[in-house]
Amino acid sequence: MKSSVLFAITTLFAIALFVGGFFVPPMGVIDGSVLKAGGILLGFGSVAQVPELARRGTDVKFQHGQTSLSVNNPDKEDNNGTN
Repeated sequence: MKSSVLFAITTLFAIALFVGGFFVPPMGVIDGSVLKAGGILLGFGSVAQVPELARRGTDVKFQHGQTSLSVNNPDKEDNNGTN
């Protein structure tokens, strides 16, 4: 529950940054720093979801460039029905 609230808050702030970027000079252009800040906010919100998804038994994988983060449920059967 707590991670869902954090995800919703960070998503709303990221959207507000993107929308606000249209209304500050230069009009209609979203600066690269605003895009980066919005991406970071969405990233934090996504990473905050990992503990909740792990408790549910969901497999999670984040990848960015050469960096990869995986959270797997060892009790879950794979696609061919074996453990």
